[in-house]
Amino acid sequence: AADFIDSNIDVVIGGGLNHFDVRKDGRKITEEMQKKGFAFFNNLPKDASQYKKLLVLIDTVHPPSILKGRGDLLLNGTKLALQSLSKNKNGFFLMVEGSQIDWSAHDNDSASLINEMIDFDNVVGMTMKYADDNPGTLVVITADHETGGLTFVSKKKSKIVKFHFSSDDHSAVVVPVFAYGTGAKNFTGYYDNTDIFHKILKTAGINK
Repeated sequence: AADFIDSNIDVVIGGGLNHFDVRKDGRKITEEMQKKGFAFFNNLPKDASQYKKLLVLIDTVHPPSILKGRGDLLLNGTKLALQSLSKNKNGFFLMVEGSQIDWSAHDNDSASLINEMIDFDNVVGMTMKYADDNPGTLVVITADHETGGLTFVSKKKSKIVKFHFSSDDHSAVVVPVFAYGTGAKNFTGYYDNTDIFHKILKTAGINK
């Protein structure tokens, strides 16, 4: 949390309030960020267009799962981030994580996994619509790893498909990369996931 103070980040939305303000070093990171121009909220504001820098921490540790009342936090939080960042005429980079997809797979919980995936898919659909409405936007969807060794099994002539987990941890299964919008063609093929970083920079015209 303290690293945000020295970064050039403009929008932070999620949980983890305790990491900002209930600290062994006694620092109140939320107060320090407000002094740097951040508007701080414990709940999602209805509108973010007036805020150049936005800090929203809705839970002391982490938000609940989608099945336990998280609601549309991921979708509405992404909308607010886009609303705030879109004011930058030079463009922006936004990372949105559906982190509890991984948690559900660790737990081998198919019901939770399905609902977390649907929640994330709603965000993907919304950002693709944003890309349509804002030419020059690139949307990249991927994962840093697979979790659970998930496969789908069914008996012949059966209409029922069952989830089969072979692990409760990360696996070496290849993960897909989906890209949509400007520069999407740069993300085809088979490559190390660390190459995505360089492909994004290249697409943005940044040579490093």
